[in-house]
Amino acid sequence: MTSKRAYALLLVGAALLAGCKGDKPVGGQVVAKVDGTEITQTELKAAMASLPPEALAGMPDKQAAAVQLLQKVIDRRLLAQQAEKEEIDKQPDFAVELAAMREDLLVRRLAAKAAGDVQAPDEAAVDSYIAKNASLFGGRKIYALDQLAFPMPKDKLVISEIEAAHSLDAIAGVLAKHNMPSQRGRGQLDSAKIPPALAQKIDALPAGEPFATPQNGAVVASVVTGSQSAPVDMAKAREAAKGMMKQEAVNKAMEDRVKQARLVAKIEYAKEFTPPATKAPAAAK
Repeated sequence: MTSKRAYALLLVGAALLAGCKGDKPVGGQVVAKVDGTEITQTELKAAMASLPPEALAGMPDKQAAAVQLLQKVIDRRLLAQQAEKEEIDKQPDFAVELAAMREDLLVRRLAAKAAGDVQAPDEAAVDSYIAKNASLFGGRKIYALDQLAFPMPKDKLVISEIEAAHSLDAIAGVLAKHNMPSQRGRGQLDSAKIPPALAQKIDALPAGEPFATPQNGAVVASVVTGSQSAPVDMAKAREAAKGMMKQEAVNKAMEDRVKQARLVAKIEYAKEFTPPATKAPAAAK
């Protein structure tokens, strides 16, 4: 979720709470009141938890940080109240966006619940994961690249000619032939930042053979000109592997939940939004 969207969600939360007048006096669980509406310790803790780690690191005095953050929560409440006065919540798309934010929050909470159900892997499983994904850990490399960036071609003929080219110069020639702009340069690629399967494919390429990756609506063709070994410290590798294994387990659990839900849900489509039929899996021979 972007910071803008996160702020909007907090603003909506404040708007929902703004209509709840509280009779409790200020003190204890109630840290402040704004025109009679309560701001509680729970809300303040939630606001604190939403701060990025680097922001918290710069606030060693937690009580002083809470006092400072409370002012922002009050500002948020005042803005939410003003938004209600101006009937922002009556705008046609408000309910749609509010529902989407609620769904986002529910899904995140469901994922957090799934994460809590994941058992920690044993040492043997961690070692096996590290070995199977060597490019992320002990086999990590920093590739030096010769690169050529160009707009994503729309013409299938151009695409086929680029795919048939086996060097950056050949690709540059295809682009020049079709009057397409390009930019040559050099770069680096960390094998720990890409899927292990892609790192394996890069390592298997013949010398000088380019590989292409999409990037912000453009294409970057790259050729490996060298590499440097940069293994990850084993202690750090083990901790990182445990985190990755947990995230993969959570992703799998969420995928399984979606599959199960689709089996029992009644889903109806408008004609123009009906997805193409999926082919049945081939029978085992």
